[in-house]
Amino acid sequence: MSGSPPSSNLARFVAELRRRHVVRVSIGYAAAGFVLLQAAEIVLPAFLPGFEADAALRVVVVAFLLLFPVVVALAWVYEITPQGIVAMEVMDAEAGRPASGRLMPRLALLALTVVVAGGAGLWWYQTDAEAQAARETAFERRLGEGPPGVGPTPFQAATTDDAGAPIRSLAVLPLDDYGDATVADDAWFAAGMHEAIISQLSQLGTVRVISRTSSEGYDREGRSMPQVGADLGVDAVVEGSVLRAEGRVRITVQLIHAASDTHLWAQDYDRDLEDVLTLQREVATAIAEEIEARLEDRSSPATTATEAVAVSAPAAPVAPELQDAVMRGRFALRDAEDGAAFAADAEQFFADALALDSSFSPALTGLAGVHLLRGLGEDAGPDALRELLDAREIAVRAVEVDSTSVEAREVLASAEEALAEHGMRLARFAVELGRQLEPMGSDSVRLVVEGDTTIFRRGEAPVASATEMGRMIQVAMAREESETAADDLRSIVRLEVGGRFDEALARARSALDDFPDDPRIWDAAERLSVTNGDVAGAVTLRQARAEQLAPELVAEPGVDDLERRVSAEGARGYWGWRLDHLEARAAAGERVSPVERAAAHSALGEVDAALTLLEQALERRDPHLVSLRTDPVWDPLRPDDRFKSILRSLGPRNDPRSRPPQGGIR
Repeated sequence: MSGSPPSSNLARFVAELRRRHVVRVSIGYAAAGFVLLQAAEIVLPAFLPGFEADAALRVVVVAFLLLFPVVVALAWVYEITPQGIVAMEVMDAEAGRPASGRLMPRLALLALTVVVAGGAGLWWYQTDAEAQAARETAFERRLGEGPPGVGPTPFQAATTDDAGAPIRSLAVLPLDDYGDATVADDAWFAAGMHEAIISQLSQLGTVRVISRTSSEGYDREGRSMPQVGADLGVDAVVEGSVLRAEGRVRITVQLIHAASDTHLWAQDYDRDLEDVLTLQREVATAIAEEIEARLEDRSSPATTATEAVAVSAPAAPVAPELQDAVMRGRFALRDAEDGAAFAADAEQFFADALALDSSFSPALTGLAGVHLLRGLGEDAGPDALRELLDAREIAVRAVEVDSTSVEAREVLASAEEALAEHGMRLARFAVELGRQLEPMGSDSVRLVVEGDTTIFRRGEAPVASATEMGRMIQVAMAREESETAADDLRSIVRLEVGGRFDEALARARSALDDFPDDPRIWDAAERLSVTNGDVAGAVTLRQARAEQLAPELVAEPGVDDLERRVSAEGARGYWGWRLDHLEARAAAGERVSPVERAAAHSALGEVDAALTLLEQALERRDPHLVSLRTDPVWDPLRPDDRFKSILRSLGPRNDPRSRPPQGGIR
């Protein structure tokens, strides 16, 4: 019967909810809250900058959620009437309805609801305030302590789970050594194979290959392959093993798509020890072929990556004792960056190799590298000048023997760069060595030896190194003391060329202490923060920059716009803002590097626009082009033939074959 009271407890509870208007109040509260939130989202950004507006909006949302149970509890206990707010128990008594329960338990429930909601709100406020304080002090903390640790490589790339997608970045993990455990100190062989494969693949241009120091220092224990790829910021990983025994060597390698942990290719190679250098080339070529098979359609029949690798290593068999001496020398050279007593051992190994074959280009190149690194480690004086001149002389011989050796050309170009860069300080010691070294302005020196004149000219940017030795030398040069902002900027770029993005960022932040008014250093620090995967850090830097620099040095669009776009779109928002920022500067008549604009287009996936700007930069010989091999921002362009063509045009800027060799220092 319709007038009978509800029989079940649930039915009675639902009827009570309706009578007390709890559902109506809840719906009304939700509707009012929605309107309030929409209004706050529009109004708050107009009065508060970036992060403050976001924080205020979070407060509104959390307050709305926390007040909801309080409103429901109040609707259950009280009713709004023409006479005012009246307790439901009083209304029931006046209407002669049976009491639904005692009032005090309901008031206690209301009080408990208020306390819980208030406590939750207070906890959220404190934790959010701590996070906000951390954001506000991030700039000062980073300047004082350096960038936070981000693993062996700083760039954290998001890779696709599609194993059929093009491979644009690669890590070669150290090879497991399964050699004779009874042979003492045999680690150099597997390490030499590892470094040689990296150097070969780094010359492709098709992929970005992270440096040896990054892959070698990575602790893979307990990590899955997707985690390895994410940590190293690469699409694919090469791993394998080396077994050397009884005059033969066997290398096993496999190419793995990191994100999906899919094995793409695997192969075993067996060779006599006389064919190790050829084996290295074949392994690199095979990997390159697998990578090329996964690239997007090419638009022109440009030189393939496999052809680029094929011409970079000698084809003739090499005596085992000769290649062993070279690989031992290179292994000893790995300690060069720490300034350890590496030089004597490395020099002796290369000298032993040259005693077996005086025209072996890898041995000549290694010996030139020893002299160059030792000269960079010396205080300015006759010894430093002697080492740099010897490095240049030996590197010339290496290139004369093998004009196709990319590594030899890079070492020679770096030696000439070091001579030009240090010529002002070294000129006064030239007479002691029977030389006439004359500074010619701030960027070149002239060396006269027995009537022959050679000019060493320093370019606007470091050598665009593609090999591990070239990168190691650039890193060593970056650690020289800086006297000017230009010196710091060159050091920052050298660290980038060496793939040391975390060190480059630390150097940029340190340089801000010495040159806080130089916008170029702020640009470098901001860009490197993004490369390190710290977009919020880049925003913080831009905020600090706006406070530090004079307003006329801070171009529009402004920081508020950057904060909003990064908040909405993350890294993509940053690059969109940066592109607008650069184009606004260019429209205002400021000189803007096309490479910087191309980087923003590349990060946004606008390949054609990026390549067009890079081709313009190549015509102008823009010094910013040295970043093309190592910077992750160029990964979207790597499968394109136009990009590979640009890379092939970026060899060492000096042609050593056009210069006569100088007499040795005795």
